[in-house]
Amino acid sequence: MNRMKSLWDVTKKLETALDREVNGKNREKVLQEVNGLLEAREELLSEIGPPFTEIEMRTGSEIVRLNNALQVKLNTLFDELKTEMKQAKKQKKSHRSYLNPYENVKVADGMFLDSKN
Repeated sequence: MNRMKSLWDVTKKLETALDREVNGKNREKVLQEVNGLLEAREELLSEIGPPFTEIEMRTGSEIVRLNNALQVKLNTLFDELKTEMKQAKKQKKSHRSYLNPYENVKVADGMFLDSKN
């Protein structure tokens, strides 16, 4: 029972960490906590194997239910991070083009040759 209980505890901690609001101030701390909990959970999952008792089966089904909810939350967090990274990249590009508006102009020298001579 101890092995499933510890996995259930880590899964609940991960759920709590993912329920927090992520903003610019606490983003790094939350991501580090989530990464640490995912690694701990992976290690515990590798130790678990049959045979299972009836209590372990019930705990396991609860963990599977929690896992499905966690997957949705992780995908949402990942999508938010991708959006923020795209915004930062776009902001950097627009800032650079504001500082040097002729950076992307591809003109050799502006000279015109008349071919009627």
